[in-house]
Parts: sequence; C-alpha cells; structure tokens
Amino acid sequence: KNLNTRRLSDPGPNSPARVPDMSDPFVQILHDEGLYKKLVLCMALQRQPKENNKDSTEAPPRVIGEGFYWKDYPPCEQILYESMGHYYELSTQQRQSKQQQAFNNNLVKHVRDTAQKHGFEFAECFTDKKLRDRIRCFFKTHLQNAKKRLTTMQKHSNSLEQKVALRALIQKAKSMNFPNGTFSTNSDSIAESSTVRACAFTSSNSAQGGTEDRKRRRSSFA
Repeated sequence: KNLNTRRLSDPGPNSPARVPDMSDPFVQILHDEGLYKKLVLCMALQRQPKENNKDSTEAPPRVIGEGFYWKDYPPCEQILYESMGHYYELSTQQRQSKQQQAFNNNLVKHVRDTAQKHGFEFAECFTDKKLRDRIRCFFKTHLQNAKKRLTTMQKHSNSLEQKVALRALIQKAKSMNFPNGTFSTNSDSIAESSTVRACAFTSSNSAQGGTEDRKRRRSSFA
C-alpha cells in the first residue's frame, strides 16, 4: 500500500492555512476582540421588561432597604447603565487598580446623591461597602448574562437564523456610542478571550465539544 496516498479531502502537509471567512459574524467576533466586547456590552445594556406584581402607580419606599430592585428607582438604575461600559473596561483591563477603586467610590457617592435628589435614601444597613457590592452585582449579572446568551448563540453557529440575529446585534453594537477607551485591548486579554470564544465557536462543529464549551472564561470583577 502506498503510504503517501490520502483522501483528496485531506489537507496535505504543505497545504496553505485555511483563510477565515470574515463574512461569517461568528468568525468576526472570534477574531476581533474589540467587536466582541462591544457586542457583550450592547447585549448587557438591553433592558428587560419590568416584572413587578405591584400596581405600577405605587411609589417605591422612600427608604431603600434590603432586597430592593434597581428598577424601582429609575434615576439610580440609569446611572448604572450609563457607567457599565467604563466598569467593564476597568474590570478587564485595570482590575484592582487605583483607577477602579476611585471609580467605584465615586459611583457609590453618585448613586447616593442621586437617590437623595429624588427624595430617597438608603437604609443605614447600606454602608459604602455594601452598596458597592450591590452595584457590582448589578454589573456582574448583566454582563455575565450577556456572555451566556452570546455563548448559546455560538453553540449554534451553523444556524442561518442565529447568523442573521448575530449580524443584527453586531450592527447595533457598532452604531452605539461608547466611552473612549472602552474597547482598548492588550495581549493578555486578547489571548484569554480569544481562547474562550474559539472554544464556544468550535463546539458547534464538534460532537465531543459538550464539556469543553462549558469551560468559559470566568469574568473578573473586583
């Protein structure tokens, strides 16, 4: 048997590398770190309908206590949405830095002042640290849920319907105005997130990808 023979479909040892199809939206976010981050943030900023069994005309408690919902206090919630891009950047690029600490402290003060301006105040149990934790929880929940939804889409990257949906999201993300520097990159973040996105992308084309596609990057939030 001639050991040099092979199926015509098999790439030869000197075959050129396959050129990525950049018209495929899933390939685009796999190779473009800035676009991937824009997309995650865009999806995180999509507001969910308010779910509340209370009469919509009922005013929320003046004292913001344990178990409150940010949606019940729109002015404070709006500040968090407006600050999410900056928070995302600091969490991925300058985690536990002085800049992030200053941002967190200023945001806590801004939220307190805004609540007071609109006739509300946080209960005494909300120390700066506790309020900072609630703010961080808000960001973390929205960003992680966005990444989960995007990863689910990536698992079905061969679906025409999912490609159409992703193209629409990419177009929306590109049209949004974000703070300058929100999508800067460094080699570490590119290597890490590219590995994660590649894992999710290839899982849709592999029958044995069930375990690997769950090993996604754990977001860093300080």
